Amino acid sequence: MLRLVLGGVALATAGYGLKRYCDENNGQFDLCKLTRKNIFVDLIDKFQHHNENPKNILEEYESVKYSLHVTTLKEVNLALSEITNIGRTIEFPSFESDDDKYNQLALTDENSKKIGEFIVILQKAQEHLNMKLDSLDTLLARSNDYSTYSEKERNCLQHIILLNDRIYDIIQLPISFDSVTINRTLKRIFEKIGKDIIS
Repeated sequence: MLRLVLGGVALATAGYGLKRYCDENNGQFDLCKLTRKNIFVDLIDKFQHHNENPKNILEEYESVKYSLHVTTLKEVNLALSEITNIGRTIEFPSFESDDDKYNQLALTDENSKKIGEFIVILQKAQEHLNMKLDSLDTLLARSNDYSTYSEKERNCLQHIILLNDRIYDIIQLPISFDSVTINRTLKRIFEKIGKDIIS
């Protein structure tokens, strides 16, 4: 009996979610749209419409960076600090808000679109790191000694470290040096992260 009740609740929840999806898409539902690539493109399209109130996109960018810093990156760094014989010191840089710098960035359509893309990439990177944290937890439960890890486990760990370092670079770099264009280094780092997590 309990299984039937729980099944009914799950079915109702799924139906409600489907109804909300259809409502948001004017009643159009297409399973082909639910591929990973199309979801990513759809999210980018949503962020391109922030041009009506560009200040919101800057606030959202700052919020996503902060959330990533105090949640997922903190977890990653705590896990990495447990590993012995890794050959590097794990540091946890502080978060410095860029709010004052945003007022000096020209919010052109191109800049707003690019910041929207940055937000999507950061959100996807957070999801990606959260999945990798599950693997890291399993690995650490077995052994904390880096020298005992297989080549595959070391490669996975190096991928986590590289992504972690790139996100810290993003958090610490200013969005602009000239108040007109977005920092080129920042653009390159986001492009690298996008390739890492989408492939």
